[in-house]
Amino acid sequence: MTYQTPIITNSSMTITDLKTGQKATLLNLGSDSSIHLKLLSLGLLPGDQISILNRVPFKGPISIKHGKTNYFALRHKEASSIEVEIVKG
Repeated sequence: MTYQTPIITNSSMTITDLKTGQKATLLNLGSDSSIHLKLLSLGLLPGDQISILNRVPFKGPISIKHGKTNYFALRHKEASSIEVEIVKG
């Protein structure tokens, strides 16, 4: 397994900042190695695009779509460590 260098950005937006329906590009998968490995096992890499399908209130899980057929949910804590950039348009 090879480590992907994080994409450098001036923003500090994370998945938890996104609203339902928004699309974003993954910039950094976080520094927690267990979360990082979980995301890699799901096929997520820096530079990949995701979209937010649903958010459960009160720091509940966030449902995410990755690619055409991959759907999963992340805990709020996991999502808060993943830096993203909103896709315009």
